[in-house]
Amino acid sequence: MPVAPFIGVNHHRMSINFGIAMLRSEETTSFVWLFQTWVKAMYDKRPQVIITDQDAAMRIAIKEVFSNAVHRCCQCHIIRKAREHLGVLYNKKEGFEDDLKRVINRSLTVRDFKEGWMSMLKKHKLRNNQHLKNMYEKRSEWVPAYFRGTFFADMSTTQRSESANSSLKIWTNNHKSMYQLVLSVEKIVDNIWEKENDEDITSMNAVPKLSIFYQIEKDASQVYTRKVMKLFKKILKESQLGEVDEIEKDVLYQVTIKEHPDIKNWFMESYMVDINKSEDMVSCSCKGYEFEGLLCSHAIKVIHHVNMFHLPNRYIMKRWCKDPNVCAKRSLLERSMDIGSTQEQGSLRIATLKPRVMKVLDKASKSSEAFNKF
Repeated sequence: MPVAPFIGVNHHRMSINFGIAMLRSEETTSFVWLFQTWVKAMYDKRPQVIITDQDAAMRIAIKEVFSNAVHRCCQCHIIRKAREHLGVLYNKKEGFEDDLKRVINRSLTVRDFKEGWMSMLKKHKLRNNQHLKNMYEKRSEWVPAYFRGTFFADMSTTQRSESANSSLKIWTNNHKSMYQLVLSVEKIVDNIWEKENDEDITSMNAVPKLSIFYQIEKDASQVYTRKVMKLFKKILKESQLGEVDEIEKDVLYQVTIKEHPDIKNWFMESYMVDINKSEDMVSCSCKGYEFEGLLCSHAIKVIHHVNMFHLPNRYIMKRWCKDPNVCAKRSLLERSMDIGSTQEQGSLRIATLKPRVMKVLDKASKSSEAFNKF
C-alpha cells in the first residue's frame, strides 16, 4: 500500500512531518483526493514549492490542486536512477561522473547548463546514450538552474531527501500492523517536536560566538536561529575569499573567487552583483538569496566593499528567525475559531503554547531561586 508523507522544513532547517497518508492506488484521482484532504487539514495553507519523484499521475494531480506551486522532481531520485543506468560508464570513462555532477550543480543559468551538457557529451562521446537523452529531455523538471529564482528552503538537498527516505522505510515496515504504524508515526512526530523545542530554547538563550567581528554578523546573530546562524557564519567566512572589481560605482560589481582547497562548492569563478545603497538592495547573479533565503557570500563581499555594514532588513527572511512561527500559529488559531471543532481548537492551542511552556521550564530549571518562583 503506497505511503505518502508530507515533509517540510522548519526555522531550524530541520525536516518536519506535516502529515502522512496511505493510499490504495497511485491513480490521479487518488492523489487529487489526498492533496485536497491535506489542504483542508492544513486550513487551506498551500505549499509554494513541491518536490516529488517522477510519478506522472502525481504530476497531473499537483497541477490540478496546487496550480500556483512550483513543482520540481527530486534530483536525488534522478541521480540514483542515473547511477543504475550509467554505472558502467562511471567506471569506464574517467571523470564522467564528476563532469555530470558539475554540469548539474554548478550551472547558474539555463544557458550554462545546456552548453555544459553538450560539452560533456562531446568530451565523453555519449551523444547517443539513451538514458542521458531522457534526462536532458526532462531537464526543466529537475535541473537546479531552472529553479534558481525560487525559494526552496533547503528542501532540495540530497541529505534531506535521504532523511525523508529513511523515515519512509520506518513507516512502511511490513512487519507492523496498522495500529503499530500509527504509533510509530506518532513517536516520530513527538520526537520532531521535542527536537524543535530544544532548538527553540537553545536559540533563544545561547549567545553565538562572533568570529569575524563584522557588524553584519552581530545583526544576524540577534535574529537567526542557531543552526541558520552557523550556516551564515560559513557564508561570511567564504565572503573573505572573493575579490571585487568595480564595473559601475555603487551600482554593479564583479566578485571573483580565489581558489581555496576547503571551498569546493562554487558554481563559477565570477559573479555579478547589483547594489543600491539608498534602498538597501543587493542582488547576485548566483541567486543565492532567492534560492536559499540567505544572502550569498558574493553579495556580502560587495556590501562590505561599499561600506554597507548592517544586514539589510529586507534580506532577513522570517523563515530563518528565532521565533518566526508565533504569528503564523496565532493566525492559524484565530482562523480555526470559526471553522474548527473544539478538539481541533484545543490541539492548535497546545501547539502554540508548547514552545512557550518549554522556555519557561528551561528558565525555571537554571537555579533554586527560579525553581521556587515557578
